[in-house]
Amino acid sequence: MRNNSNSKQNLISFKNLIKSWLILLILHTWNAPAAIIITNIAQGCMANHDLFVKSDGSLWGMGDNSENDLGDGTPNIVPRPEQIVYSNVTAVAVGEYHSLFIKSDGSLWGMGDNEQDQLGIGSWLNATPEEIVSSHVTSIAAGANWSLFIKSDGSLWQWEIII
Repeated sequence: MRNNSNSKQNLISFKNLIKSWLILLILHTWNAPAAIIITNIAQGCMANHDLFVKSDGSLWGMGDNSENDLGDGTPNIVPRPEQIVYSNVTAVAVGEYHSLFIKSDGSLWGMGDNEQDQLGIGSWLNATPEEIVSSHVTSIAAGANWSLFIKSDGSLWQWEIII
């Protein structure tokens, strides 16, 4: 009897590998100046959207935007890279239907689905980037319905609904 758990995990791994190759192919063929370097990429195993930061600090995204995961104010699929933030982005993380990024001043920003309180804001959906924490954020991570961040004092913070 075949182990369905391993088969499902292998399929997810294969899909992520194909997705990574497609992202690299799009970025390679995309008409961008040679001096621009990608410094940070965020891709989640359950996410159908991707974010990346260029060396100039701009934030770009592409993919499924049905829950405003890309923060452009529309629920449209974005088939090629679209600029979301123009400067000062240093780190990115993606959840299943939400996205996070840190700016150079240590502020934490988020957009997308907040149904499980994964953005830690009062509204259910955030269609454009919103500042969530004003300073001292040094690291971020996101999963299907949760978000983590570390502040400069070493404290770890988490957002999600725990049932």
